[in-house]
Amino acid sequence: MRPGAELEGKDLSQQKLREVKLQRANLRGANLQGADLTKAVLEGANLTDANLTKTKLESANFEGADLKRANLADADLTDAMLRGASLERAILRGATSARYLERTNLEDADLTDTSFYAARFKGAKIKGANLSGANLREANLERCNLTGATLDKADLTGADLRGADLTDASLVGTILNDVNLERANLTGANLTRTSLLNASLRGANLTDARLDHADIEGADFSRSLLRNVSTEGTKTTGAIDFVI
Repeated sequence: MRPGAELEGKDLSQQKLREVKLQRANLRGANLQGADLTKAVLEGANLTDANLTKTKLESANFEGADLKRANLADADLTDAMLRGASLERAILRGATSARYLERTNLEDADLTDTSFYAARFKGAKIKGANLSGANLREANLERCNLTGATLDKADLTGADLRGADLTDASLVGTILNDVNLERANLTGANLTRTSLLNASLRGANLTDARLDHADIEGADFSRSLLRNVSTEGTKTTGAIDFVI
């Protein structure tokens, strides 16, 4: 195999492809299920509609690769490089240790129960993605577009969401303890039963947001826009500058 190789639709399942060089290769619709692509180089490769379920992708390089609609469910993405890759409508359900995702397109992707611990999403497009149950503890999501995304029951403890756009996002039952949401846009967001212990929402926009039955003890709402916020069943006295 070589850079630029034509492998469209090929069955490469269970193959040992460690350190293979496939820059700009055409792997559209290829079957790589269970293959070992540890340290493989796939920069700029076309993996549209490819099957990468349960594939070992440790330290693989996918920078700038096209992975639209690819299936990476349960894949091992430990230290894999996905910067600038297109994963629009891709499936990463249950994938582990995905970390390097700066400027990656994850719009409408299925990221359910995926492990993104301490991942770097800065500048990523995550609009409409499903992140239900995902591990996003200490992740950097600064200025990311999460418009309409679903983050129900995800764990974002200690995550950086400064300036992120969460317009109309669903965060029902989400853990947001110690999270930084300064200047974030939460217009119309559903934060029902969310835990926001000691979170910083300074300067955030929560117009039309739902904070019903939420725990906001110690959360800082200084200079936040709290117009038409629903707080049914929420104790607001323990929050800082929560003024409706």
